[in-house]
Amino acid sequence: MKHVLFDGDLFCYRASSSSKGVTLEEKCSYLDKLLSYHLWEMQSFPIPDDYTIFLSGKRNFRHGVDPEYKANRRGLKKPEHLSAIREYISNRYNTVTTDGYEADDGIVIKAYELGLDNVIIVSSDKDFKQVPTTIYNTYHNEMTTVTEEEANLNFYTQMLVGDSIDNIKGLPGIGPKKAAKILGDVRDEDTLYLTAIMEYKDKYGDTWNSEWFKVYNCVKLLTEEPNSEDILG
Repeated sequence: MKHVLFDGDLFCYRASSSSKGVTLEEKCSYLDKLLSYHLWEMQSFPIPDDYTIFLSGKRNFRHGVDPEYKANRRGLKKPEHLSAIREYISNRYNTVTTDGYEADDGIVIKAYELGLDNVIIVSSDKDFKQVPTTIYNTYHNEMTTVTEEEANLNFYTQMLVGDSIDNIKGLPGIGPKKAAKILGDVRDEDTLYLTAIMEYKDKYGDTWNSEWFKVYNCVKLLTEEPNSEDILG
């Protein structure tokens, strides 16, 4: 059996935003049902030997890399009871709250630690498609296995396009269609890397390096536990 790694941030937001209940108790009950469904009751989903739910802590090194990272979310009102639901899930389930990086990073670090063939990531976040492993999409109830070639292509596509959800700019004037044309049929990582680098050099000239690493550090999910001094200064 595989170890199941849950995107806890997603479940907490979904439960706190849900119209299933108004009171905190009702929303916690809805959260229990969501987790129960995805963990135990799906016909196509094997009962896991073990699972871990990851939550993002307050500190995130990417804000130091790029002050505009997720700046588009500033001022947005958080769902009612979100903090209480995070506390509820932490007390009731096997959870890990990350420090200095996001839950997504914690999930991928754990996936590499356990072996990518030994885990299932439960999330609808497209960022996980840069990881060659099995992903269960909670919105589509769909299990997919991302190959290494697909993971490489997804990552370097994001390096060119950026991510509007997280306010990562990428290269100006390049959207998904143009990125697909630029990368073409290339799938090996070295060639994808060089192709993307050339686009940055063409766009930014002598300053390409700083722009590349700013986007890289915001897009790339961590694969191993970092030195706290490196990511938090």
